[in-house]
Amino acid sequence: MGIQEIATVTGLSKSTVSRALRGLPSVAGPTIDQVRRVADELGYVPSSAAAGLATGRQRAVGVVVPVIDRWFYVKALGGVDAELRRAGHDLVLYNLGGPGGDRDRAFRRSMLRHRVDALVLLSLVLDETERAELELTRHPMIVIGGPAPGLRNVGVDDAVVSHLAVRHLVGLGHRDVAYMGGQDEDGMNVAVPYLRHDGFVDALASCGVGPRPDWMVDGRFSFAGGVEAGAALLADPTDRPTAVF
Repeated sequence: MGIQEIATVTGLSKSTVSRALRGLPSVAGPTIDQVRRVADELGYVPSSAAAGLATGRQRAVGVVVPVIDRWFYVKALGGVDAELRRAGHDLVLYNLGGPGGDRDRAFRRSMLRHRVDALVLLSLVLDETERAELELTRHPMIVIGGPAPGLRNVGVDDAVVSHLAVRHLVGLGHRDVAYMGGQDEDGMNVAVPYLRHDGFVDALASCGVGPRPDWMVDGRFSFAGGVEAGAALLADPTDRPTAVF
């Protein structure tokens, strides 16, 4: 099933059908809707390779993640994929594999080998070599989560948020505040854990409260880790925090 069959059913020229399938502004909206409806009814599947050769665009976006088995990355990937599908684009996943993963191979080979139109980096901090490798692709890039010097970024200011949260707790009268965070695992190179930790410590200091090292626990960014860290914080019923960040 191809463009010729769609053109026959709709009574349009093959060139108009082609432009409508690509959603070009030179084609009227009702015509685009008609062509896409007929294409769906006929079970037409466009060739992304052919489209890429014709337009120079692959209608695919690469998403780079340090690891895929954590809540944040799963939710972020779901959101990115939903928007890409809505726009008619494919998602190409580059998983760096977390600690022990071959991060260097991913940056030096995988991203340069696959054809994508842009890259989305999820909560990654790039070293100079990695940034240089990505710049070789000449793809537009954006970072979701964490700081991204020199790159466009979508996210929250974790240091500011930490200050707001701690001041809120202290304002409620809490002086015994514990910290349950997640440490940057070896090889992942993500900045958010450091920003939240430093923001927490700085905020306590600004409120005249010193952090207790034994109440600074690692929840490993997982539900199981949170349970273990919580149990450690509450193990001594005579010496427990009254609030947890």
